[in-house]
Amino acid sequence: MDRAYPSIIGNDDFTSVIDDRAYDRVTGYVKEAREAGCRIIMSNPGEESVPDPVTRKIPLTMIVNPGENLRVSQEEVFGPVLSIYTYTDLADAISFINRKEKPLALYIFGRNRKSIDKVINNTSSGGVTVNDLLMHADSDHMGFGGVGYSGMGRYKGGFVGYQAFTNPKAVHEQGLMRKFTTMFFKPPSTDRTRRMIRGQVGVK
Repeated sequence: MDRAYPSIIGNDDFTSVIDDRAYDRVTGYVKEAREAGCRIIMSNPGEESVPDPVTRKIPLTMIVNPGENLRVSQEEVFGPVLSIYTYTDLADAISFINRKEKPLALYIFGRNRKSIDKVINNTSSGGVTVNDLLMHADSDHMGFGGVGYSGMGRYKGGFVGYQAFTNPKAVHEQGLMRKFTTMFFKPPSTDRTRRMIRGQVGVK
């Protein structure tokens, strides 16, 4: 981040939060965490006076192991504040994720295929991208949407999105062979016809 954004306030590539209310909310998360004694890491290579209320620019700020009672741990941030939770066992990380509401997206970074699959198979989220960001939402071949708290439906995404807004109607027109295809359904039933019916519907 320091290389990408060597300056903040006068940097047109570095965006601002949308309004004063959002600025106060996001900086409030950091203030509350600092007062709670959390370790705060801020990307500010130019040592500028940021966050800046005039430009509403907030540097990338990382809060290490904030308590679950803090607002930054309970609310969607929608700003450049990242909570970092450390763990020693992957099972603890999975348990932490599953204690929270189901996220819209889950991002996994790592090289261990077994660990990656373990996270995917034991958590629930709207979508997953491994070793990158947002790419699952960019594909027209996969639906994008949430699950549970993060929203329902797959409105974006090519054919998947089309299916979300359509209600297919099943239509079956019986052909000339109907007397042979339905003869087993007509009474009286015998052991033979019952066996054949079960075979047609996939019941043993």
